[in-house]
Amino acid sequence: MPNKKETDEDPCELTEEELDELLIETAKKEIRSDYRRSLGCESSRRCMDTESSSSKKK
Repeated sequence: MPNKKETDEDPCELTEEELDELLIETAKKEIRSDYRRSLGCESSRRCMDTESSSSKKK
């Protein structure tokens, strides 16, 4: 007679390999998001620096 665990697998349960892949993909997305956010902040900062230095020259 088959084991209950073998026959009643939870469809939402991930294997360890699938979980690792999901975690890696999520981490990559977060890194990209953080990088884009940091680029936006840097661009904004440089724009502010340019505006403040041009107003000082006048």
